[in-house]
Amino acid sequence: MMRKITTLAVCASLLLTACERPYDIKLADGMPQYTIDAFVNNSDSIQTIRITRSITFNADPNTIPGVEGAQVALIDSTDFRIHLFNDGGKGNYTFTPSRSSGDTFRVGHQYVLAVIIGSDTFISGSTMNPTAAVDSLSLVKEEDRLGLKAGQYVELNAVDLPGRGNCYWIKTFVNGTLRNKVTELNLAYDGAFSPNAGSDGIPFIVPIRYVALNDFQKPYKSGDRIRVEIHSVTPETLYFFAEVQQQLLNAGLFATIPANVKSNVFNLNTKSPVKANGFFCMSAVSSESIVIP
Repeated sequence: MMRKITTLAVCASLLLTACERPYDIKLADGMPQYTIDAFVNNSDSIQTIRITRSITFNADPNTIPGVEGAQVALIDSTDFRIHLFNDGGKGNYTFTPSRSSGDTFRVGHQYVLAVIIGSDTFISGSTMNPTAAVDSLSLVKEEDRLGLKAGQYVELNAVDLPGRGNCYWIKTFVNGTLRNKVTELNLAYDGAFSPNAGSDGIPFIVPIRYVALNDFQKPYKSGDRIRVEIHSVTPETLYFFAEVQQQLLNAGLFATIPANVKSNVFNLNTKSPVKANGFFCMSAVSSESIVIP
């Protein structure tokens, strides 16, 4: 019996070793596509829509080219106001809201994104839904324990809006820098994670209001400024982010074939081979900041 087990172990080892042989596969260059990153909110800060062109699979991701010379506009189809975005260079198109002139984005209004690049016209639509208000941010002092270092952490105090189906993207900024790793993406459906959680109108659950705001191996330092924003998003945007997470965390023995994440931006020129990636979403935003003592 021992000999049989040893023989099987050797065979398994050889098979596993064979699986590690490297192969060079030459990939053909595909048709370049545009990526339109259009997340716009109703704050008074400058709003930016970014347009880039796709690169080949093996290219340096730091060389993604910005698309210049496009025409970009947001059309408020509720009151028929057009907001033109200026070409700021390197693929960045900007708009500066002005409350005095009424050039702002409003909750409950429906918007159409229009992007013209050469003979291609890309469009998309989104409604700006209301967002939950940030009541306050609290400091939490933790002691050393398994998986957690002693120090100060931050907790969000906020309640989901009543009415099922509210979706949120909760952003945490540390000294002005967004925590933007894929594992730090903080999303909520009502007060929890899913439509079936029975979480309508409740305070956000602990993983959303506390765990996702902190790195428990790096407590905040005295003087750190923490800002938390709650952005309303459409349910379609929530599903888009779920696909993004799945693709970026797609690894290991049971990984699936990589694929482009579905976009809600479409080319009106149906005869054009050029497609668009990316997403368009209008968000209402509430925020609060705290400085670590």
